[in-house]
Amino acid sequence: MTIVTKFGGTSVGSAERMLQVADIIKNLSKNDRTIVVLSAMSSYVKAEGTTSMLLEAADDILLPNSTLYLDIVSKIEANHLKAVAEGVKNEQIRKHAARD
Repeated sequence: MTIVTKFGGTSVGSAERMLQVADIIKNLSKNDRTIVVLSAMSSYVKAEGTTSMLLEAADDILLPNSTLYLDIVSKIEANHLKAVAEGVKNEQIRKHAARD
């Protein structure tokens, strides 16, 4: 059997929650073929989620002389690197993520 499962942004919003999702996927895939769909990382505050911040950055980049989008993109990157640092055990993978 094939199972398709989707996890929303708050389900993958932190390293801790990503690890919980990974356990769920691991258990599902023991007996069934599993297709996983993930939303962008989000906090419990919608405006702080990745999708909302990307939309804000896109709006800002269209404004003449504005550089707020750079700060927004840096914050998104920091959120993702924090999740990698907290959730990925393999040091080589952590370094690779930080480098790219």
